[in-house]
Amino acid sequence: LLTTAAEDEEETPKRAEAGLTGWIDCFPKSRLAGTLFCGGVNAPREIEGNAKLQDAFELGKAV
Repeated sequence: LLTTAAEDEEETPKRAEAGLTGWIDCFPKSRLAGTLFCGGVNAPREIEGNAKLQDAFELGKAV
């Protein structure tokens, strides 16, 4: 699960994660492979150069 938000607090993505894990629980062969949150992203191109982009790439490779 990749999430972004203007807010940068650690708890910001928790509701999205909880909703997704609730849905995943309905499918016995499903699992959440990982999560990554990048806060402080609000406008187009604000994420450019952010170290979380590399983290997202590595997470994707591991799926």
